Amino acid sequence: MGRDYRSIILDKVNEKKQSFDDLRKVLEVKGENDFASFSDALEKLRIDGDLYLDKDGFYHIFDERLAIKQGQIYINKSGVGYVKVLSGEKEVSYMIPSSDLNGALPKDIVIIRPLDKKFLGHQYAEVEEIIKRDKFLEVFKYIGDGLFIPYELPIKMNVLVNDKLCNEIVPDTLVLLDVSEGCVTTGDKTYFYGNISKVIGHKDDPKIDEKAISYKYGFDHKFSDKVMSETDKIATYVSEDEILDRVDLREKTIFTIDGKDTKDIDDAIGIELDGDNIILRVSIADVSHYLLQYPSLIKEAVHRGNSAYFADSVVPMLPHKLSNGICSLNPNVDRLTKTVEIVFDKNGDIVSSDVYKSVIRSSKKMNYDDVNAILEDGIIPDGYEEFAGDLILMGKFSELLTSKRNSKGSISFSDLEFKIHTESDGTPTSITRNCHRKAETLIENFMISANIAVTEIYGYLGQPFVYRVHGEPNLAKLKKTVEILREQGTFSPNAINNLLLKIEKNIVRPGDLRPILKEARKLGNIDAVSNLLLRSMQKASYSEANIGHFGLAEEDYSHFTSPIRRAADLLNHIMIDLVMEMNYAQSTEEIEVIQDKLNLLECELPEVCQYISDREVAADQAEREIESLKTIDYLLDNMDYYEGPIFAEVLNINKFGMVILVDNKIKANIDAAELCNLGYQYMRGSRTYVRSKTNDCFKLGTKFYVLDAEVSKSYKVIKYNIAYTMDEYERQYSADKYKVKCLRRTHCLDVK
Repeated sequence: MGRDYRSIILDKVNEKKQSFDDLRKVLEVKGENDFASFSDALEKLRIDGDLYLDKDGFYHIFDERLAIKQGQIYINKSGVGYVKVLSGEKEVSYMIPSSDLNGALPKDIVIIRPLDKKFLGHQYAEVEEIIKRDKFLEVFKYIGDGLFIPYELPIKMNVLVNDKLCNEIVPDTLVLLDVSEGCVTTGDKTYFYGNISKVIGHKDDPKIDEKAISYKYGFDHKFSDKVMSETDKIATYVSEDEILDRVDLREKTIFTIDGKDTKDIDDAIGIELDGDNIILRVSIADVSHYLLQYPSLIKEAVHRGNSAYFADSVVPMLPHKLSNGICSLNPNVDRLTKTVEIVFDKNGDIVSSDVYKSVIRSSKKMNYDDVNAILEDGIIPDGYEEFAGDLILMGKFSELLTSKRNSKGSISFSDLEFKIHTESDGTPTSITRNCHRKAETLIENFMISANIAVTEIYGYLGQPFVYRVHGEPNLAKLKKTVEILREQGTFSPNAINNLLLKIEKNIVRPGDLRPILKEARKLGNIDAVSNLLLRSMQKASYSEANIGHFGLAEEDYSHFTSPIRRAADLLNHIMIDLVMEMNYAQSTEEIEVIQDKLNLLECELPEVCQYISDREVAADQAEREIESLKTIDYLLDNMDYYEGPIFAEVLNINKFGMVILVDNKIKANIDAAELCNLGYQYMRGSRTYVRSKTNDCFKLGTKFYVLDAEVSKSYKVIKYNIAYTMDEYERQYSADKYKVKCLRRTHCLDVK
């Protein structure tokens, strides 16, 4: 292994600028290994922004003395680039006009040169050099002669592809291109070089936009021939041999509760009373039983990371024969499971817990709507009569678990999730907001309990495990957020000051946020406050190291309950299988073989955990883009509905305008220019827009009316104009609030 040159190089360059050869000689770099380590260290220091290589070939320490900055570039929907750079403890944002990008693409690491020009708090800059090109996968449209242009990306760019596939596709075919091989400038045009990663289809094909988005984020609708070949070898029924040595729960009352359209059913539940104790059984599909002998299936599942659920389709992590078939806990058929059995006392405290392999036969496939009818309305739908008693017991027990979680400090944010209902051809027909009611909370509580129990049993064995972690919030961000809430003057000073005091003392616990959220629910602005607070939180992720879960207020947590649709859960099932196998091993040799497998997994876990965390983010981004696309399609087909003033609420405010929630189901924007035209001024400290003449004010959670939907499908943007504030509405329509006159007609822009 070569020497570690990083600190030595920095010391030498700190003394004076150095060329590559100067450094190589002074550090006495000899031999292939040393030369490779030396070269890698130099390149890494350059990418990390520690060293700057000038045009004469000399390395400098990258600090404030240089009139340039380095960072990662992001490009917005208008084709304008942004680079954020730390200057001391302050973050400075630089804006790069599209004309000054100089070939830079999103997420490239670039060197920028600040210009003597500012706009809305951003200093202008130009890209001087691209240090590292990120792998840029994007959807392009073929226009002929090996030339491609972006399908929806606002950046103006031309991509040349030298591939025989160009002879097999027609103009207007959409493809996924890997644009990472540099570019060439001819005259006033820059041509990038790319490779075809995937042919998606013609732009006029049904559901082509959804396919384009899913492929862009790496969600392939098809499985490879090798994966399908292995899938075909798996039986479609449970054999008697497979049941041997499993706990037989087929005579127990066990059922599933999911959405009406769910086909990949991971979990089933059952409950019993044992004196004063409650026995909860959570049985999870034993997917690893089928995959352990088929490495290509495991590799494919990890590669996909998770299933992606779009508005009207699913891109599964596993082929449908598994996800909807033998692994899905369908009713009235035998299914292999791993059961988490937890015994609780009457206070909801755990007496004992165990995890074992089992076989079940689900009695019924239930849905949330029907179960909510029982738990909330006392109505027993047809076919639920024999299960009503168990469901009512589960509902009461779930309330006890909720109380226990709240007392520990678990945080419950408002969820802004929506369901887009579509026709069979994908045409959106309606949009509703997902409601987290008693049945949904019941399943959430039981799954969390199972995940905690599994982690406490297997997390302490010293063997590799995939943990679901959520780090403590960035206190500087949290402080800034709480100060914004204080400046808005909505919350009681005590709740705000108590939280700020704990932030100052660095003793923030999850439960410390509960008073703010509780008050927000009473004030009716929980959506806006949750949205703001979540921005100061870290994102939950997967890790081989257990650092706890801040949001759940749990020291030990992992994902175990969804192995059909999450790779993290599947990996934990595999590792549990290996540990169980080790416990039953008959010889030292067998134990050593199993331990070698676990040791190999342990070496790979850090990289795998980062990868599947990234895949989760990719799924979220794809789902949001498709949701936005479907929402725009819905608006375009229902323009009459948006002619009159419509109720809206402010979700977020900044100097560029406001993010709003329209009719409790559509996220949209209002530009700062619209607010300024109406006489509003942005107050930076409190993140409010105030109109001095009337004292009208827009802050987080403000309710008002909008009209004029401006819809851009190519930019995936929905904008509204303000009709009236609540006060104006009351003043103008106090005589008859139901006879609302439209002041302007609705219109839409640049619709494709």
